[in-house]
Amino acid sequence: MIQLLNKADILNKQFTSVFTKESKKNMSDLGQSSHPAMTDITAQVSGVVKLSRNINHYKAPGQDKNSAPFMKETAAELASALSLIFQASL
Repeated sequence: MIQLLNKADILNKQFTSVFTKESKKNMSDLGQSSHPAMTDITAQVSGVVKLSRNINHYKAPGQDKNSAPFMKETAAELASALSLIFQASL
């Protein structure tokens, strides 16, 4: 665990050394956007169920270590919680 923290500290020092924090005072005003405003996106439970049930059965697990068959089989039970997580991230 200590070795992992040391690696994280090294990466953090590297990233902070190459990025600068600029003042917002020097930013120019670009005015009104010529593009229309994007409508709100809603993660609906029914959509999460549908997408979860269509996961490729043979795909490897992701970072969460949940297998595709598990996600497909528990789609209805997990959809409500997952939709809240997706909505919060949007």
